[in-house]
Parts: sequence; structure tokens; C-alpha cells
Amino acid sequence: MKAYECMVLIDPTFTEADIDKIAVKVEEMIQKSGNVVESTNRWGKRRLCYEIKKVNEAYYVLFNYKANNQFNTELDKALKYMAGVIRHMIICTYVEKKKTSTKTMQAM
Repeated sequence: MKAYECMVLIDPTFTEADIDKIAVKVEEMIQKSGNVVESTNRWGKRRLCYEIKKVNEAYYVLFNYKANNQFNTELDKALKYMAGVIRHMIICTYVEKKKTSTKTMQAM
């Protein structure tokens, strides 16, 4: 499993209870597939650099988790159609480097 980061921007007109429901729903989606949620950081409401869907502010939630690659496509599809989610982004935070053999090191 690799480490991933998912940033979710939630509509600022939603209440705190609705935002918590969305965050819990995303955490459950991650854990249901046998993946591990390492942390959930609620950054709060922040101003956007540019307007998205005629909105200038959004509520930011950052999820750090470990999962397989196939799960990310499922999460991406689910977040696209989830009510209240303005934008989301999933990135790989840790890429395991391959060990180079001594022969290739000597050739350099």
C-alpha cells in the first residue's frame, strides 16, 4: 500500500454538521475497503485563489491514508458526484525508490 493525500473542498454554505457528515462519509469509504486512515485535518473555511462554481470560499478537509491504486479511482468517482464537494484532489505522498545495484553504481 502507498501513502496518499486527498484534499476536499466543501461548499461553505453547508453547516458544521453537514461538513462533519461528509468527512465521516469519506473516512468510512476509505476504511471500508480495508485501507488505513492515518489522519484527518480540518483546515476550516478559507478564501479560494480563484472562483469555482461562483464560490469564493470553501471549507478545506485533508485526508492522509494508505491504500492501493485501484481504490483511488473509486474514491475519485464517488467524490465527483458527492453533494457539497466543490473540488477534490488525490496525490501520492510517498513513492518507494528502487534500489540500484552495485554494478550500475560503479558504471556511473
